[in-house]
Amino acid sequence: MFNALFKRSFIVYMRPLTIWYILQLSLSTDGFCQAIVDPCFVSIPNPGKFAMSEDIINMSYDSDIYEASDLLEWRNGEWTGAHEGSNVKIPPPGGCNTRAIWIGYESWTYGGEAFGLRLDKPLTAGKTYRYTFTYAGDGKGNNQKFAPTVYTNGDREPKLVTSFKVGKLPVTSDWRTSIFEFTAQSKQEGHTWIVIYSPDCSGIFLSNCIIENPIINDFPNQDTTICLGSNVKIKAPDNHNYQYRWNNGDTTSSIVVNSQGQYVVHISYGSCVGNESVYVNVTECISNLIMPNVFSPNGDSSNPLFIPKSYDFIKSGTMNIYNRWGDLITTLRLLEGWDGNAKGSECSTGIYFYTISYEDDFGKSHVKKGMVTLVR
Repeated sequence: MFNALFKRSFIVYMRPLTIWYILQLSLSTDGFCQAIVDPCFVSIPNPGKFAMSEDIINMSYDSDIYEASDLLEWRNGEWTGAHEGSNVKIPPPGGCNTRAIWIGYESWTYGGEAFGLRLDKPLTAGKTYRYTFTYAGDGKGNNQKFAPTVYTNGDREPKLVTSFKVGKLPVTSDWRTSIFEFTAQSKQEGHTWIVIYSPDCSGIFLSNCIIENPIINDFPNQDTTICLGSNVKIKAPDNHNYQYRWNNGDTTSSIVVNSQGQYVVHISYGSCVGNESVYVNVTECISNLIMPNVFSPNGDSSNPLFIPKSYDFIKSGTMNIYNRWGDLITTLRLLEGWDGNAKGSECSTGIYFYTISYEDDFGKSHVKKGMVTLVR
């Protein structure tokens, strides 16, 4: 019914992009999930050495010198922004993941390097979490085998020594995609950062540029109808790292519209792009109430209540019932219906009169009067 549609906010989600490798916190086995806020590394503006952003920490082992790691970007067949000592040559494996973070051990960063990624919610002790990482070694370091260690941290702190060690990723030299799972301990309660650390070898972690998959819960398609004079909110996936562009010129994650037409949103996230559209149809919606002229509360389940036969856009209402002499015998809610009783006693067969006062979904008040025959 139109009144059900009128009350909803309509949400536009992006179609999924083809992504070959991911770096993200995925759904745990018990349904508990914390997402990495910036898996695409776009909160760091430029390749090269970087200071901390709101979503990414650049860390060393035990000092406050946090410009240790490098942000790399794949451009024209090579990585740009790499420290000249890293000499990273391996290209990204595919998709629109064109950024990576290089960490390692060299003479300029004694004890190794690390970076942290912020989660959208804190960890809970006893819950199990699962990551999928894509990473590769660059052949430099003590044993030339890249096997980084995973930590968690509760603070936006550039020192690794304050972090909690969870475990190590498998060794690799070429690109490798590995699932890493852990159950949070009591010391990790409230931690909001996932930290990757390499003490003795160097390599790179690939970003995960991905725009949210579509989730349409309420409608078979994304087109919808609203009433003339009303409006509807159309909402794209909300992420402060996304850049939005609607075909009406807006650049916010959601828009409120009241005109008929096709509304298209384009989202860019690093090197990933996505778009989706919804058609909004506008129709004149008129409040309507139809009452029966007879009902029979005799226990046979056929028309046992005096209740609306049909209605549209009615928010609430009150019904007064009068006998043939004009005496008020009962007052009740419109959508509850009258069962033929008044003051604890059955009313006799005959004609009764009613007055209904109701408010529609648009804030207007109405009065409907009529009569009904009670049959026993």
